[in-house]
Amino acid sequence: GKALFIYNEVYTNQVIYSLHRSMRDTQRKQLSFVGKQSVPASLRKDRWRPLACVHFPTTQFGLDTLRLLREFRIMHETQYDKELLKLPKDKLKEKLQDQKANSVADLSAALQMQLEQLETKNTRTGAEEIVIKWQDVSDGELAKTWPGEVVHMRGARPER
Repeated sequence: GKALFIYNEVYTNQVIYSLHRSMRDTQRKQLSFVGKQSVPASLRKDRWRPLACVHFPTTQFGLDTLRLLREFRIMHETQYDKELLKLPKDKLKEKLQDQKANSVADLSAALQMQLEQLETKNTRTGAEEIVIKWQDVSDGELAKTWPGEVVHMRGARPER
């Protein structure tokens, strides 16, 4: 729980969250079914790349952030703009699978919510530095704002 690994599918921009350095086939359950062939039979390593690796000050902070990210994803998948229903099926599937920008913005919001919660409980120590190692640092710009405690770095490749 002290580290969260975020992976991105190269072609569809689907996103998977993991507490493990390597992806596991059971993580396909995170991908929602939005039509024919929207969930792969297996996670091919050549199609998934690390998006970011987030290091948290405590394990509980990391687990709570992961829970929030999963809740945000469910919200995005069930409460989207009804104008999307007017699109052709293949375009609708494309729009619903493109989770990269939403995931980055959700990460920023989840971290902000977690830090505010620590502040209201008066359990904030001032040493809550959160390090995000991006594969491509420009991906961090997909979110409008980041909490001041977040440090952005390059190099999201999981170490072996």
